[in-house]
Amino acid sequence: MFRRTDCHFSIDRSDKDVVKIKSSGVEYTSAMTNFLNGAEGKVYLDTASPRVCIRGPEDITTNDECDIGYELLPEESVFPFMELRAAAVDRRRCGQFISKKFNRKILDDMRRRIIAQLVTLIDAGVRHVILSAFGCGAFRNPANNVAVIYREEIEKRATHFDVVVFAIFHAGYGPDNFTPFQKVFLGFNGDDGVQSSFAAHMRDSAHFSTPPRQVR
Repeated sequence: MFRRTDCHFSIDRSDKDVVKIKSSGVEYTSAMTNFLNGAEGKVYLDTASPRVCIRGPEDITTNDECDIGYELLPEESVFPFMELRAAAVDRRRCGQFISKKFNRKILDDMRRRIIAQLVTLIDAGVRHVILSAFGCGAFRNPANNVAVIYREEIEKRATHFDVVVFAIFHAGYGPDNFTPFQKVFLGFNGDDGVQSSFAAHMRDSAHFSTPPRQVR
């Protein structure tokens, strides 16, 4: 997302409460890390300064080394959005086999972080939301588990949202995060026929989002 938007401008390197400068680069402070981890029950949401998306989907066919692979959007397609920034549990060091007790601890932590996202959105009065397969990429969280947590927690707060969309891209290699989310959210609105066929079309066409899951 940072490659397609101006999100990087939102990080003030002179703000010592947010970042610390090290010889190896720039890192978040412990306080900011805890904030993004939802340690206090909320995460980062900037409603005062909307971000702007200026580039389109990645073009993997380009061979130009100087091209970052994202074409500029036509002026009429440029759009603003509010950025919700949160961190998932990092499973990369967990190994393939972990105990049931430790796995439950991780899932409880993920649930706490997802709840923090939803509480942050509700408190800010945001009713139209685009979420993702949170932590299911590089951090290796199982998509089926994350999808179940999202569904359970969104259902508890359904009256606070009008539309919730999960933007999930399946590149054709690596873990398929799309299908687990699609299966878990079947029946969410009681209109599986239309939603499911549309979801399959989106997946096969390698688009970036699942069909809108309207929560009223």
